Amino acid sequence: MANILTTILVNKVFLTVIITWAIGQVIKVGLDWYHKKQITFKNFVELGGFPSTHATVVSALTAAVYLDQGITTLFIVTLIMSVIVMRDAVGVRLEVENHAKLLNKKFKSALNENVGHSLKEVIAGVVFGIIITYVLWGLI
Repeated sequence: MANILTTILVNKVFLTVIITWAIGQVIKVGLDWYHKKQITFKNFVELGGFPSTHATVVSALTAAVYLDQGITTLFIVTLIMSVIVMRDAVGVRLEVENHAKLLNKKFKSALNENVGHSLKEVIAGVVFGIIITYVLWGLI
């Protein structure tokens, strides 16, 4: 078991994706601080926001698999899954966010309203994920 864990932890694709995610999350929290002038633990785990870390992670994974293997079946699978995740972030999750806002207004409830992403947030996440992956790939 330890050998499997060690193999995963030193894998270049894994490291690239985790580091890209962490940088994206720090940027998101930094932008939150800039706009709201406060940082809480909630900033590190809340959904939504700029850039989309969902889009950052899946684009980093797809780019890393491409850099590692080229255009293979695994690359195609990660590309398809990336498109599904990004479509979900803009479509389904944004619709849930809109419903939460409406329900909160109408019934004075406290549903989480920050769960989806705008297209701009997803595109920024994709661009960020790909650029950081290419930079890290040469360093790791």
